[in-house]
Parts: sequence; C-alpha cells; structure tokens
Amino acid sequence: MPPYLKRIRAKIANDHLALKKMLSASAFKRLYPQGLEGESLKRIPSGYDEDHPAAKWLKLKSFLFGIDLPDIDLLSEALPEILGKQFKVAMPVVLFLGKT
Repeated sequence: MPPYLKRIRAKIANDHLALKKMLSASAFKRLYPQGLEGESLKRIPSGYDEDHPAAKWLKLKSFLFGIDLPDIDLLSEALPEILGKQFKVAMPVVLFLGKT
C-alpha cells in the first residue's frame, strides 16, 4: 500500500467525525450530492475493524468528489466566480485529506 494512502486512512480512522461533519454540511451536500467516492476495496483494509464507523471511507483507494458543469456555465464569463464558490465549499475536505 502506498504510504500516502496509509496516512489518509489513519487520518480518516482517527478523525472520522470531522470528515463526516464536512461531508454532511449542507453546502457540500448541495454541490456534491454523491459525497466522497472512488475506487474501493471489497473488504476493509487490515488493521481496521469491520465495524469501524468510517469503514466505507477506509475501503477507498482513491478519494473523489465532483460535479458536472452545464455548458452554459463553462462558457460563461462568470466561470471563475462559479468555480471559486465550488472550490470554497470543497476546500475543507481537500485540506483534511491532504494534511496527513
């Protein structure tokens, strides 16, 4: 297992309530309704209990969330503002996963 994945899983296991709070925030759920997803293991990685409250995130091998922008937004002069608002909402999750 790559060392960065081990660190991310340890962070999630130890601070899953903070991650849950970020993913449950109304602004995040509105923009990213699928939540955190990505390629996943079938079983929880060794070293973690099957009953761990963050089991679904601990199984992930990649950590993705995103949206599809309509063409009208992609072609709009307001695109920088649109993306800025979306990045602002996403930043807490990005920082959580990136600061391990």
